[in-house]
Amino acid sequence: MLSLLADAAQLSLPQARLGMDASLQAIVSALLAYQQRHQGQAVSKKLFSRSAVKELRQYNSMNFATISATLYHRHDAADAVFSDNARVIKASEHIAENIDATMQQAQTLLTSLCVIVLRELAILTEYSQLDSDEINKWFALQPQFLSVARFSPEHTHTLSAETENNSDLPKSTTEAVEAIENNSENNAERTLLNAEQLSSIPPSFDPYWYELSGFKPENYEPVQDMQMATGNYLKAIGRSPDNLQQGRHNDMLVFTEMHAVALPHQRCCFN
Repeated sequence: MLSLLADAAQLSLPQARLGMDASLQAIVSALLAYQQRHQGQAVSKKLFSRSAVKELRQYNSMNFATISATLYHRHDAADAVFSDNARVIKASEHIAENIDATMQQAQTLLTSLCVIVLRELAILTEYSQLDSDEINKWFALQPQFLSVARFSPEHTHTLSAETENNSDLPKSTTEAVEAIENNSENNAERTLLNAEQLSSIPPSFDPYWYELSGFKPENYEPVQDMQMATGNYLKAIGRSPDNLQQGRHNDMLVFTEMHAVALPHQRCCFN
């Protein structure tokens, strides 16, 4: 998928990879804001049931047919997710600035991912048989990963100190791109992994997306009973291999454990 999106947006692979991370943060924040304003029934009927999503669900993988349909529907999907084309443009400009690309390139990447994200979430909610109330509870679990406390001066200072102590980490997005493009392929991959995947600290979340989407994490009431909150959702995802039912015909989807997030919270994340 990364190669197809990079080609569609005319970006290098390092730019596309970094742009995808930023785009997903923007989309997650926009989805949380949309649900906060319109609730789960609107999410299900106006986002997950869009004709663009239904068309993409005809394809089983990312290929040229899928990317063609994605590019055709991307503007409509992005406008729906962000509720305003002006927000899409501002998000694209912010991403472009951070990956050294044009606004049009970043916009192609962002809007294409909007369609793909809606498709994947629509499949997940249907497989899990989530009704609108369960969707609301599912969304209510997400802000714990985007907690306001993570943007406190103390937390930011801690992250900055740890980053400075690790000479292997790129100091900026631009330097990350340069390191990947200027070094050998193996060193490039190692640099990217060190920066984004191998750390035990959850990846930083750009607070700009809160401001752009208007999402207010403090408006959510904490969910007390995780098992009841997610309903049939827990039947589909979030189970570690140790918790699998015994038997030959277990069709449960299994995801690897998220070491930076303790149970039961790791069961309920968009990523």
